[in-house]
Amino acid sequence: MNLSEISAIPEKIRAKVQVNLPFRMRDLYMESFLAMGLNPEIGLDAVTLDSMDMQEIKAVARAFQNRGRRITLHGPFMDLSPGSPDPAIRRVSMERMLQLLEVVPVCKPLSVVCHAGWERRRYDWIQDEWYDRSAAFWKDTAVLLRKRQCRLLLENVYEESPQDLLRLLEYLRSEDVGACLDTGHLFAFGSGGLTEWVRVLGSFVGEVHLHDNMGDKDSHLPPGQGRIDFSSLPALFRQQSGFPVITLEPHESKDLLPSLEWVARELKDFV
Repeated sequence: MNLSEISAIPEKIRAKVQVNLPFRMRDLYMESFLAMGLNPEIGLDAVTLDSMDMQEIKAVARAFQNRGRRITLHGPFMDLSPGSPDPAIRRVSMERMLQLLEVVPVCKPLSVVCHAGWERRRYDWIQDEWYDRSAAFWKDTAVLLRKRQCRLLLENVYEESPQDLLRLLEYLRSEDVGACLDTGHLFAFGSGGLTEWVRVLGSFVGEVHLHDNMGDKDSHLPPGQGRIDFSSLPALFRQQSGFPVITLEPHESKDLLPSLEWVARELKDFV
């Protein structure tokens, strides 16, 4: 990771962009984040939540806050199923959310991203029940987050169409739950292309996870290095009263600079 090249990206770009930082990888990357003036989207997985030292979380949060950096959080997601027909699975899923909620007052995040969890191939036969249970789960979570001055954003993963996520968001409109539009997920796992997802979800979008792929897998390439047509993103930003958060999710450190350069080049009029 070339600190000088990344630090040369205009501050107005770095100030508007989040970069994923799994909490378990803080020792590898946190000092570089601070040196480069990056805003973290701190990822909290199950292992982190079970072993977390609140004093250490406070120290990480304070380090960013003292530098004037903005924090967002990404909640746990592996094997969680908020709409599950099994009440025991739903209880475990809520236990993870309650652990996450303990971290929110410390980190003071702008928003918390969680995976919505709809998969047509798994749940289509109980679709109505799944949406009812999932809406109740996320409503409870959103209410608790709002009490902590934080907004819940639900991310698409295996949803095949934007309508799959829209239905859940409509259930939750009264709780101001928004969408985290993941460009890589919709291209690798969904259909319709980014233009269609922007058209359907536009007013709900509070965050964009910005990365690219070739359509075969979720490879987290820098934007412009895969096959996604990003030309509809400016339309999304124009229609928003508040600018959606942009989060970069490079899985290799070498991909951070070209991702930031793409934002500086292609979205400079909107950042």
